[in-house]
Amino acid sequence: AYLGGVFERLRHDKRWGTTDHYLYNVHTLDRLDQIAPVAERADNGVAEALFGHLAHNWGVYARHTQAELALIGEGKYPSQRAKPPRAMTEELAAAGPDFWLYRLRHRAICPTSHGPRRGDECWRASGELQRRLGSRTRRAQDFLPVLLPIDGASEASLRPLLDALDVRGELVPTSFRVQDASDVATRISEVYADLTEKTLTQHVKPLYRELFTLLVGSQAAGGPVLADVPVAARTPAGLQFLPARDVIYAAVSGSRERSGLQDKLNTFVIEAEARALRPLRDLFGMPFLEDALTWMVRPVETSLGPAEQAEF
Repeated sequence: AYLGGVFERLRHDKRWGTTDHYLYNVHTLDRLDQIAPVAERADNGVAEALFGHLAHNWGVYARHTQAELALIGEGKYPSQRAKPPRAMTEELAAAGPDFWLYRLRHRAICPTSHGPRRGDECWRASGELQRRLGSRTRRAQDFLPVLLPIDGASEASLRPLLDALDVRGELVPTSFRVQDASDVATRISEVYADLTEKTLTQHVKPLYRELFTLLVGSQAAGGPVLADVPVAARTPAGLQFLPARDVIYAAVSGSRERSGLQDKLNTFVIEAEARALRPLRDLFGMPFLEDALTWMVRPVETSLGPAEQAEF
């Protein structure tokens, strides 16, 4: 997989088709095969220790983040050069991230509020993240995996390491993914499992509205991939969390009451929210009340007299 990525980056190099390719400057990390599986387990402190080691020694590691290939042309034989063979400057090509860094990016070694995660699965603590998901009484890290602080490492000193491991930065729609939406919705159902009208108004509804804002423009192949994710619903038995596919959304204000079925259906706790229409339909697979209802005339005895009927 690593070589496939290297070749894909370099196949447009004009030297590619007329040269032999050699891994020239590539490194790995000793004992990573033993350390990483243990670091990926929660609550043993290994991820924190490994990540702290990387942070405090990044000055050394940073010198070896880029791999190099040697592209040797026809009629040139590295074995006939000095020992060890050296590539000429014009034969070298940047090959992207070094092998050890590639391996770290694909392991869950970043300590977060939700346990060890891969770099591209977790977030840096930021004011924007707290503004969107937090409040005076709730923490943003309860709803998304946020990187834990490292003792003795400042935000500025950590930034090169976080960039190298693809740890995500500001929480904005362009960086928010469908899997993140699943994480947030699932955590809402866990944090507010004993749902009340007060927590619904103060916490759950604001979080859902922010979730739909972040999902603007998001798409997923293969249909409603979040159909089994729990969402808050009003049911005949009261407020509950149910799979999205089992909940109905009232897309038009007041249609739930006009239907006369408000006490007989499982309806989403938010209605007539413009930003929610597309995510609920395409991602959560939630049926709309207006589509589920069929309106029909039910004739009754006329209230008009003969003269009034003639005029009508």
